[in-house]
Amino acid sequence: MCNESNNDCQRDEMKSEQTCGCPVGEPGEEGFPGMEMDTYIGVKLLHATPMTLGEYTDYRRWPIPADKDPEDAGYLVVYPDGYQSWSPRESFESAYLKLAFADRLHQGDINAFTGPVDAMKLDDKTALVTAVTRSGFVLHETSSCVDSRNFDLETGRLIGRKRIYDKVWAHLGFVLQWARFGLRTVSE
Repeated sequence: MCNESNNDCQRDEMKSEQTCGCPVGEPGEEGFPGMEMDTYIGVKLLHATPMTLGEYTDYRRWPIPADKDPEDAGYLVVYPDGYQSWSPRESFESAYLKLAFADRLHQGDINAFTGPVDAMKLDDKTALVTAVTRSGFVLHETSSCVDSRNFDLETGRLIGRKRIYDKVWAHLGFVLQWARFGLRTVSE
């Protein structure tokens, strides 16, 4: 159990995580005793470049904490308002997708997000095409022919892949719109 008076239990702002065994928890759990909190989702469009923790602390002219490894891989992150921070590589790469352009999507962005597209023969005339995106979301499409003698799995895969890519274009377009322009304020 976490003792809140324990001075060793503090948030590590460089890694956005706690440095002791104290759980961060969910609202109402041990990490937020007696606190009512709502859940939010957000999308950010930012600029970043690979940078070790040591390079970041040199850049900011800060001393590196004694308990940190200056060779830790990560990113210098610059937000639209100019705020700068450093993010560990694993945290950053699990949250952000590198885009070819800041104001539009490119086929390479779609390919990078979609990942491999697999196809299998569902029946004599139908190919089932599946892609698992970087977010873990699974997309399925089917492609069928009129006559089973004309069935070709590769043709079905190409048709299904195009349909999946079209869906991903729409989904990532939604995300890019949100990241660039934010959410409109809703009058209550």
